[in-house]
Amino acid sequence: MKRHSSIPRRHTNGASLPARLARELTYAAQAVIRTRTLAYPRIVWRILRKPHRTRGEMRLPFGRIRYADADSLRTTYHQIFVQGIYQVDGLGDAPKIIDCGGNIGLSVIACKLRYPQARIVVFEADPALAAILAWNIKSLGMTDVTIEAKAVGAATGHVLFQPDGAVDGHVAAPDGTTGPANAISVPAVRLSDLIDESVDLLKLDIEGSEYDVIADLSQSGRLAQVRSLICEVHGNPSTQRQFAELWQQLTEAGFRLSLYDARVGGEPRETPFSVIPGKDYAVIVYAWRP
Repeated sequence: MKRHSSIPRRHTNGASLPARLARELTYAAQAVIRTRTLAYPRIVWRILRKPHRTRGEMRLPFGRIRYADADSLRTTYHQIFVQGIYQVDGLGDAPKIIDCGGNIGLSVIACKLRYPQARIVVFEADPALAAILAWNIKSLGMTDVTIEAKAVGAATGHVLFQPDGAVDGHVAAPDGTTGPANAISVPAVRLSDLIDESVDLLKLDIEGSEYDVIADLSQSGRLAQVRSLICEVHGNPSTQRQFAELWQQLTEAGFRLSLYDARVGGEPRETPFSVIPGKDYAVIVYAWRP
């Protein structure tokens, strides 16, 4: 597991206030049209009314949920229920799904709505978010969902995890010894040890730990048991070689690959390209078997 620079879920690239407002109106219109509900505008209204990092509870089209931060709820709701970043066809009637980085559970909810008989194991390292996730799944009456309040890595033990109260908490010290003052010790599991049967979908959103996890899955041969994979990859100049190795590991495991939703961050003028001023990025890698 590697330290990483957090990437904002949406980077403004120095856009003016009118441009940002126009874009937000576009997002809202898109959300209303695609979901045929006012859920997204209602979430935006929550953001305007409450301070950042304020917990709350609200009813969405699928039922009442709790959240840790309205701004993060807006982003993840748009990604999952408007953009459909976790929508996968052809998984069968009762697919086995492993969700690493479940946050408050929107990804689990989306999968259960599409595949009601799915068997899902979901991991969330942040204890506070894992508690909200558990409440949401119980509130919606969803079954066959196993919630593990643990980090996922390439080894079993304990790691130091740095929560941020929203979606960008991450492993700060994989050896569990030294880290930031606000880091907490959480149990960690080796994902390779848990894959003992075919997995229809593996989802990884683990804020920088994906390189070690996929490398270990490759070395252990467990990637052969994964039918499809969705992985958010975080990168910067220091992980450039790791990104190439990750791509190669998935290719050698027989996957076909594609990319979606690249986002950039970091300080301005870190690159010579005006469209990507920052050197840090996050991109979603999709892998499937032909």
